[in-house]
Amino acid sequence: MPPRLSPLNDACHHVGAKTDKTWKLEVKFIDAVKGRGLFAVGSICKGDFVVEYRGDLIDDAEAERRRKVYHPSMCCIFFLFKWIGKTWW
Repeated sequence: MPPRLSPLNDACHHVGAKTDKTWKLEVKFIDAVKGRGLFAVGSICKGDFVVEYRGDLIDDAEAERRRKVYHPSMCCIFFLFKWIGKTWW
């Protein structure tokens, strides 16, 4: 088994190659409301790189604006997370 890469080096490798760890992940259809979900099929340690987020990074004001424009059934497309001390959608 090759030596484990640091999470940063692992992320740089996958982001540079535009790949995700698909060998540890499986996309499954959940239902008509939720759509698809991503499930781990292998061990993932805390801090490991898994996937690169490739969507828009928007702040609270833009999230609120979009929420008013989008159909109510589309609210499930928003993801809230913190990165570098700031909340992003």
